[in-house]
Amino acid sequence: MAMSNVIANIPLKCIGENGMGTKYAEFSCIFPTLGKTYMPFEKYYDPVSVLKYMQESPMIPIWACIIYVVGIMAGRAYFS
Repeated sequence: MAMSNVIANIPLKCIGENGMGTKYAEFSCIFPTLGKTYMPFEKYYDPVSVLKYMQESPMIPIWACIIYVVGIMAGRAYFS
């Protein structure tokens, strides 16, 4: 099923477009009751700039994982 078929029955005000030109249905707009639990910056968030930054800097997630594992090991040693 193509995405264009999925968003065909969605109101135009609920259709967003990310930085790569892909159209999507904003979940918080389609379901207004659940949309009340979203912060304003979460609605129509465009992750493309972060995606491009992470693609250019592949060591950041690797270092984040290493720091996470070291933190778990240090925490376990501290509390035992």
